Amino acid sequence: MLRVLLALLLFWFCPVSAAAEDPGPGPVETAGIREGLVLAVQTRDRAGGWRPWDSAQDEALQEAWILQADARAPLAVGTRIALSDVVVTRQARVRMELPDKGEITIYEDSYVRLEEWGLRHELGGLLVKVQGAFKVQYASTEALVEGTRFRVEAITPEEGMVAVEEGKVRVRNELGEVLLLKGQAATFGPSQAPAFAKSGRLPVPRRWRPASVGLQVGGGLGDHIGLDKGAGEIRADILTRVRLGNFGLTNTVGVVNSTTTSHFPVTAGGEYWFGPVAVGAQGDLLLGTKELCGTGTTSQLVASGAGHLTGAVRVPLGPALVLDGRVLAGWSTGPQAFGTVGLSWRP
Repeated sequence: MLRVLLALLLFWFCPVSAAAEDPGPGPVETAGIREGLVLAVQTRDRAGGWRPWDSAQDEALQEAWILQADARAPLAVGTRIALSDVVVTRQARVRMELPDKGEITIYEDSYVRLEEWGLRHELGGLLVKVQGAFKVQYASTEALVEGTRFRVEAITPEEGMVAVEEGKVRVRNELGEVLLLKGQAATFGPSQAPAFAKSGRLPVPRRWRPASVGLQVGGGLGDHIGLDKGAGEIRADILTRVRLGNFGLTNTVGVVNSTTTSHFPVTAGGEYWFGPVAVGAQGDLLLGTKELCGTGTTSQLVASGAGHLTGAVRVPLGPALVLDGRVLAGWSTGPQAFGTVGLSWRP
């Protein structure tokens, strides 16, 4: 990690001298590439999650740019990238079209130079989807396309991994070569011939995770069907959330229990996120039982409704796991307030 950070600083302050001039092992096969065209960009929201890909972003990004000789030019959808231009990304991702060849996705914290024969990759991660002759060169190692779809991930400025999702890719350097098929991966380094990854599994792809589902537990004070006044309750909910940029849609299905009654709330709501914190509102459908006195019947199924103002906070614990907390304050047959906390999984 320290070596990657040092490399990023080097690229930031010395963009021209940082580009490797080593032509790499073996002859350079031409792929006939003339230029690249930015098709879409992806940026982070205030909570640190990735927004959907945007193909209409015509404003220059603050987190991605092109190095052209001694100048740095802003990057946006529609930007044309010439041969020998370098694309640099920080907290942004770029999807680039190579006419008559295919598409390249450049992930965050990357440094990539466009060449006639393919890409000179110096830092970060790539997803390559191309047809025909094409090469990606990383440090002293090159990946030659014999298929359609593969990823290149930087481990350090000199060590990396190639993972094939479709087709075949030949990975070689001066010390040797391997032919990778679909589902296979290889690692390489400055003094290491390309070798099959020991796990035999592809690294987890970088992707946007807009949806989550998890269990929430907590309690509070309720005043609703079956109660003559507010009472302490415990509750458990299955929380489902879909993020649309800074906006979020939520749904819960759960159970609330007190000493005298139980009910099953089904809710739907919306949120607006300010970084890791959100505010919103939700509507509740309450299905439960009401105790009857003096009728010969002990209970009756009833339905009611409620409305709540909501607050939420999310703390990422990893790429797919989030600590979720919520507070709810609103009204049914009387005022009620709850707090819940739990873990959510982002598939």
